[in-house]
Amino acid sequence: MMKRVWLFSLILLIMLFAGRSGNSGAAAEVSYMDNAAALLSSLSPAERVGQLFLVTFSGNTAAADSDIARLILDYKVGGVALMAENDNFSNAAPLPGQIAGLTRDLQQLALLGQILPAAPTPVDDTLPPTPIPEPVGASVPLFVAVSHAGGGLPDTEIRSGLTPIPSQMAIGATWQPEFAESVGEIVGSELSTIGINMLLGPSLDVLEKPAPASLKDLGDSVFGGDPYWVGQMGKAYIAGVHAGSQNRMAVIARHF
Repeated sequence: MMKRVWLFSLILLIMLFAGRSGNSGAAAEVSYMDNAAALLSSLSPAERVGQLFLVTFSGNTAAADSDIARLILDYKVGGVALMAENDNFSNAAPLPGQIAGLTRDLQQLALLGQILPAAPTPVDDTLPPTPIPEPVGASVPLFVAVSHAGGGLPDTEIRSGLTPIPSQMAIGATWQPEFAESVGEIVGSELSTIGINMLLGPSLDVLEKPAPASLKDLGDSVFGGDPYWVGQMGKAYIAGVHAGSQNRMAVIARHF
C-alpha cells in the first residue's frame, strides 16, 4: 500500500514538471510509470518517508541555515504549504515576485541542493514563469501548496498582487459552470506562474442547513446546497485550474 502511495506521488510530480508536448497519452503514461518506479527505487527508506510530508515553515526565505532548508536537504520532505500567518509572504504589498523567488529557491534546494544566484529582475511588469532546474541524481521536486479559494480570508492566502477571486458561493450563485471554469483558469494560470503546483481547494462541501450564528457554519466557502450542482461547479472549476496551469497543478478538493 505504501509503495502505491509513493508511486502515485512521484508519478504526479513527474507529470507536473515534465514537458507534455510530443507524447501520446498511452506512451506518456508508461514513461511516467517507468520514471517514477526508477526514482522510487533509488530513494532510501528514510527519503521515502520524508516524501510523504507536506510541511509548513516560518519566514519568507529558504536560506541555508533555515529550518525549511534543513527539512528539504536532510529529511527530503515532499512539499511545503505557504501561509501568510507564517510570514511566508505579506499581503501588505504586491507579492508575485517575492513568492516566485521563494518557490524557485525551495525547488533549487530540493533539486540541486543549493540556491543559485537570482536572475535579473525584468524591467517591465511581466512576471516570467518560475523556472524549475533539472534534478541532480535522485532529487525529487517539491509540491508547493497554497489555499486560494477566493473571497478573502480564511480561504485565500495570497490577497495582493493577483486577480481578486470571488467566493465559491458567488460563483455558485451564477448557476453557470462555464463561469466557474473561467475563474479556475485564472487561478491555475496565475498560481503556476509564481511556482505553486498544488491548490488546496476548492471546497466541495454541500451547505444543507445554513447557521450563520455558528462557528461551524460553512459561510460562503461552498458552491451551494445541492449536491448535483456543487459537483458540476466543482468539476468545471477544477477543469479550469488544470487548463490555466497547463495541467501542472495538483488540485486537492476538500473537505467532505
